Amino acid sequence: MTNTTYKQTEIGGIPEDWELRRLGEIGFFLSTNSLSRDKLNYEKGNIYNIHYGDIHTKFKSFFVLKRETVPFINLEVKLNNFNSCEEGDLVIADASENETDIGKGIEIGIIGQSKVLAGLHTLHFRPLKSFFTLGFLGCLWQSSCIKNQILKESQGTKVLGISSTRLKDIKIPLPPLSEQTAIAAALSDADAYIESLEQLLEKKRKVKQGAMQELLQPGEGWEVKRLGEVCEKIQDGNYGGSYPKANEFVQTGVAFLTSKAIGNTGVLNENLIDYITEAKHRELAKAHLSLHDVLFTNRGASVGTIGFVEEIISNGNIGPQLTLLRADNKVISPKFLYYSMKSDAFKSQIFGKDAGSAMSFFGIGSTMKFEISIPKSNEEQTRIATILSGMDAEIAVIGEELEKARQLKQGMMQELLTGKIRLI
Repeated sequence: MTNTTYKQTEIGGIPEDWELRRLGEIGFFLSTNSLSRDKLNYEKGNIYNIHYGDIHTKFKSFFVLKRETVPFINLEVKLNNFNSCEEGDLVIADASENETDIGKGIEIGIIGQSKVLAGLHTLHFRPLKSFFTLGFLGCLWQSSCIKNQILKESQGTKVLGISSTRLKDIKIPLPPLSEQTAIAAALSDADAYIESLEQLLEKKRKVKQGAMQELLQPGEGWEVKRLGEVCEKIQDGNYGGSYPKANEFVQTGVAFLTSKAIGNTGVLNENLIDYITEAKHRELAKAHLSLHDVLFTNRGASVGTIGFVEEIISNGNIGPQLTLLRADNKVISPKFLYYSMKSDAFKSQIFGKDAGSAMSFFGIGSTMKFEISIPKSNEEQTRIATILSGMDAEIAVIGEELEKARQLKQGMMQELLTGKIRLI
């Protein structure tokens, strides 16, 4: 390891043996095409095209063609004077509706002999090879140092934009080439571990989905019941004049849930829980939560999402976007009710045959009429719920490990890309 002394620069302290250059000094921008999605397809073609939306949502920061699903340019599209990407190039999204994705970039990694173009709303930067080793620029472009500069240079209100002219002034810290190689290798190892966890998580979710299909398939001795027949309470949250005003929310107190707290997955996001006082909670008496209640998002973009009340929110309250369902324990296990409402059979009642549409609102009366199939035996209900709960617990452990790995990588990036930790 190197004993490091640091120098102060416009972007903060960096090691003495690092350079600081403007992006425009160490490479140049090439023209891109502006082909929209209707000019692309995933079936056949000779030339691949990188769309800015895929940079936002899909592609890894180090782009390996065979690992990504990339559209072709339609064969009938005529192209003039196009610039093919080369390994080491950077393709940058120049527009976004949010600060997270503006200026997001991918480094072209392994593409072989394939022709790959930078497409709609992208900027195509080609670095001078003498300044970078393969893999480093894509890592650097994810760093807070670069992101903060991009945000300062971006323009717009509803839609943010960044131009090549403004990006040319971004300051780039440059370690020696040997250190770039070491940094890229370390972060690549971290990415590989994260990707392995993502794949494992996806596999476990698919296994669980298959298990739900099988275990919740009605068998001999099962019966169809309406939710109103198996629940002792079905109640939506507080609205109208009784809904807490802005100044009635507090930093700590009684948990007050809206649909944002369970999102589209049903998994509670503790950072999105609001809080009210005990006095306000007592005033809003109709929708007090109890341990093992089931939550149903009854309206909005996430309509049909199902959640489960655990200890952390078991004495909470809910807003009008949520409906609580309290199982009648003599008839149905609360966890079996939860999994039944997460099943495809239940979703089909909400969305019908067209999975893209649903009623805008399900009131208490409508909710009571939904049907589920249940075994008459409480023991069978408990057996099924226990199996699925075990799978959920395993998925949660992997999810936590994945989040830790992502946080660790962020910490590594901060330390390695500022020279606070040296690998040479």
